[in-house]
Amino acid sequence: VYNTTNSWTGLQISGMANLSKVYDFYKNNYSRTSLDNNGGNLYAMLNVADKNGLGLDNAYYTNGIMFFGNGYNFFKPLAASLDITAHEMTHGVVEKTANLKYYSQSGALNESFADIFGVTIDSTNWLIGDDVVFKNNISNALRSLSDPHNNDKNTGPLWQPKFMYEYVNKTSDNGGVHTNSGIPNFAFYLMATSNNMNRLKASKIYYYALSNYLTNNSNFTDLRLAVVKSAQNLYGTTEALLANIAFDSVGIFDGVSPSIEKKLIPNTGPEILSLYGVNKDTTLYLDSIQAPKDFMFNIIMLQSPIFCYFLVSFYNHLL
Repeated sequence: VYNTTNSWTGLQISGMANLSKVYDFYKNNYSRTSLDNNGGNLYAMLNVADKNGLGLDNAYYTNGIMFFGNGYNFFKPLAASLDITAHEMTHGVVEKTANLKYYSQSGALNESFADIFGVTIDSTNWLIGDDVVFKNNISNALRSLSDPHNNDKNTGPLWQPKFMYEYVNKTSDNGGVHTNSGIPNFAFYLMATSNNMNRLKASKIYYYALSNYLTNNSNFTDLRLAVVKSAQNLYGTTEALLANIAFDSVGIFDGVSPSIEKKLIPNTGPEILSLYGVNKDTTLYLDSIQAPKDFMFNIIMLQSPIFCYFLVSFYNHLL
């Protein structure tokens, strides 16, 4: 934000105030001075129009500069929002630390970190952009960390997945970076609202992970490993356990021992052989796996064609 005169608009004042708040928060809580951690200047462009010269319903970060539109159909001037300012500035912090590639899961992590520090710096709620949306044209907020579905039950443009089974594979939006970020967002929310935890404490763990462990191509599993290790380093076993529980809850496992596997109890009943569809026969054949060899021989020698839809070993019951 640069002005050669002493005449400042309300929006410019709001933009400067929000940038100062974000800068001070990073310095006071994470000991970080500016994007480069070396006291570098912050650059922001306000009143940015879209390609048709109309109000831009967006804010973004690129090449060291934050750009803020004044909105048109969906938003009021975005520079007036503290959480959006924090979001865009955090993209710069991400660039200067892990430099997460802006595609697929690493890109979703890039967006997630921006949201996480957005709601940590503006800690009034768990929403992004709620103070600058036209609520008659859009949901109550651009995104929600406490409910990534965002009150949109029809998987609309503001809907995000909360769990890995809802993960969206798409080629648009750089592989769904603004969509799938809802999953790590929700993991952070669950962790930050756990007993013995709060959002500032959780954000310090995430900042440590971002600064020390994550790299350009890190994915969701890498995030879990980094956050758990950071929690252990900064606070201890209890906080590391809370991190593990949060990631388990959204289905982001550590790549070694998913919780669902730990809960399975082996069944030690007898093995059963099952065949179906032999010579277009619709009968389900069952026999002990210890049956005489001529059982299998007789099945194989049946008149062709032989349709063997499945051949499985299982325990006590049909799968």
